[in-house]
Amino acid sequence: MSQDKVEASQNIGPHPFYSIKGASSSVHGDVFNSANYTKHSYQVICSNVSASTNLAFFIFGTNENSKNWQKLAGYLINSSRNSNGLLHFDVWNFKYVKCALIGDFDTARVSVIEKHNA
Repeated sequence: MSQDKVEASQNIGPHPFYSIKGASSSVHGDVFNSANYTKHSYQVICSNVSASTNLAFFIFGTNENSKNWQKLAGYLINSSRNSNGLLHFDVWNFKYVKCALIGDFDTARVSVIEKHNA
């Protein structure tokens, strides 16, 4: 009798992609249809963060056809917090998600890489 083996760590989903690349002012990433995925990760990469940089990275979700967004996570980025970037991983079942960078960048440049899988 043969037994099928299942890899619990098998990746099922799209490859990582830049939702925001090299932002120097407030911006919202594109809406991602996450209905078929339960695992979600974000890598925020920061450079040139100065003493005047004061911004935030947010992740929003909704089940309502891209309306009524609710904040899922939020992180400060300044010269003393997350100045090199951050990693975020979570599990959820919202239909749509998007991320945003909001605030005063000064000389900072910020990119966001997303990965969603089942």
